[in-house]
Amino acid sequence: MPRNLSKSRLIEFRQCPKRMWLQIHHPEQRQADPDTQARMDIGNEVGALARTLLAPAGDGILFDTQQEGYAAVFERSMVSLQARRPLFEAGFQHGSLFALVDALLPTDSPAGWRLIEVKSSANVKDHQRDDLAIQAFILRQAGVQLEAAAVATIDSTWVYPGGGHYQGLLKQTDLLDEARAREAEVQDWRDAALQVCEQPEPPSVAMGAQCTAPFACPYTQHCQAAAAPADAGITAPIEWLPGHQSSGLRAFVTTHKPRSMAELPDSLLSPMQRRVKHATLSNTPWVDSAALQPLLKGLAWPLHFLDFEAVQFAIPRWAGTRPFEQIPFQYSLHTLESDGPQGRLTHTDFLDLSGQDPRRPLAQQLASDLGNSQGSVLAYNKGFEGMVLRALAAQFDDLAPALSAIEARLVDLLPITRATYYHPLQQGSWSIKRVLPTIPGQTGYAALGSVADGQAAVQAYLEGVRLAETDPHQVNHLAQALRAYCEKDTAAMVALWKYLKGVSASA
Repeated sequence: MPRNLSKSRLIEFRQCPKRMWLQIHHPEQRQADPDTQARMDIGNEVGALARTLLAPAGDGILFDTQQEGYAAVFERSMVSLQARRPLFEAGFQHGSLFALVDALLPTDSPAGWRLIEVKSSANVKDHQRDDLAIQAFILRQAGVQLEAAAVATIDSTWVYPGGGHYQGLLKQTDLLDEARAREAEVQDWRDAALQVCEQPEPPSVAMGAQCTAPFACPYTQHCQAAAAPADAGITAPIEWLPGHQSSGLRAFVTTHKPRSMAELPDSLLSPMQRRVKHATLSNTPWVDSAALQPLLKGLAWPLHFLDFEAVQFAIPRWAGTRPFEQIPFQYSLHTLESDGPQGRLTHTDFLDLSGQDPRRPLAQQLASDLGNSQGSVLAYNKGFEGMVLRALAAQFDDLAPALSAIEARLVDLLPITRATYYHPLQQGSWSIKRVLPTIPGQTGYAALGSVADGQAAVQAYLEGVRLAETDPHQVNHLAQALRAYCEKDTAAMVALWKYLKGVSASA
């Protein structure tokens, strides 16, 4: 029986033929991914706003395959072309291919149309160009006279004026000529994808970069389980090696297909890669205690350990903010008053789940907590904390001196750790979440429950804001989880600093 392929299936094929085959034949193997769902939610939000921006008169026609069914939408879409009104989620079919288009706008000519694919990214990506080329091919073959075809993305430089006025948020990149030039490519993709669809078994595709780009594949766990017997004896997979996909190693890996670090010659590895390789193969932590002494010597007391949590909105919520601007809504601050076992450790924090712009109250409290104090301010990857502090200082002139003084005192604990410490359990990562469990007496983040990483913290914040006025009990629960998570990050830095300080003292 001939199979129909949606635009989405063809994009999946472009990423990985096996992914498309599994989606068609074994969708039950798909694993839910909160990050993917969050991205889809943002896309739906941007799409809904785009409809109001592209049809400000409110005369657009919206199609719904869930309510009408695909066949009815295909038929009604063709009929609706005669109305010369903006069409949203209209469906078009040609042969074995079909697509639902974000927007189809009438042009000034009697039968011309402008196709617009709306994306929630700031720039046009390669897979979005593929997406538009597929749609343009289907529409042209279906008899739609395209005079323009564009990808609409978000202008990250645009500043929201407030009051619900979002004109200017989207920018359009016209790609009609490119899309027309790729029609033969689209036909080749279609033919190859249809052949894969009809195979009784999935195509053989080794796991690689396509498992995460351009999207995280929902079948990664399925493929990992299938590969497990072959990989069961590998204790040092090359995927744990930092930079294992660098150009220096790519030729060797392509030619020799190594699966373990043991198969990689040291001559091809950087000093860091060699450290990781030998620590992993020997199952022995590596510490450069002599190098730690000068790196830690310049710190000024008391020591402050600072961590921000921030949210980015594709569609800005507060006047004066830009799309994708990092909006800090929380911080945790541990302070170690002095060195030695008697040094007093204190903690304070800030969290705003009110739904109002959290930046000024956060900046005011931070300026009060740290602006007039002395001592080094330690962060783990201080580039982020520094960026947040600079943005707050630029926004609030009266707080700028205190915030800038805090930024000037920032010390980054991440490069210190990366240069002097590695434990095999880190599996090639220096994330604080990977490093902390390797320190004697410390445990990881698993016990925190639902909020145990940055993405979960953002989702908890969004849920808390949404429920702020309707479910105070749940908001309180989310607030406790958020505070516990952020406090864990700064407590982890304290534990790491103490451990490295102890190691350096024994050199």
